[in-house]
Amino acid sequence: MAKERYEEGLYYDGSMVNILESNPTPLKIKDYPISKKSLIEGAMALFIQKILLICALTLLFEHSVLGITVSITNKLQSRKDLTVHCKSADDDLGVRVLKFNHGFDWSFEYNVFGRTQFYCSFKWNGGELKWYDIFIQRRDHCDNCMWSIFEDYPCILRKNGLACFNYNK
Repeated sequence: MAKERYEEGLYYDGSMVNILESNPTPLKIKDYPISKKSLIEGAMALFIQKILLICALTLLFEHSVLGITVSITNKLQSRKDLTVHCKSADDDLGVRVLKFNHGFDWSFEYNVFGRTQFYCSFKWNGGELKWYDIFIQRRDHCDNCMWSIFEDYPCILRKNGLACFNYNK
């Protein structure tokens, strides 16, 4: 088979370029007809693609794997029944009546845009209607948010104990 000279040290045999000389000189980037600008643009495009892929995978992982569970327990010192009604912009969990020391929970997934928010109203015999933003995605960083409802305040269980807040006005 005849071989044509392709470039210094390279020969073309019809199917591929082969280095046939015994001591070929290594090819350098500057030997190729590609400008530095094109190389930089190509590298930046590849870098941006990798960053976008990482962001997409992170959002997918958060959205599909990292579910949140919120639980609410009646801890009224008067031991009265607690009427609870929780909602979000998309979901109404309905009205629940909780006996003392009983609770309920629900689970949901993070909103990709960080807008998940649930609020609950609380009422018991002899008490006025109170409410609290029981979960705000940008504020709360718990996978299992455990709330205890007292007459004076709602409290969430944290690593170092209960953290209590004023009801919304």
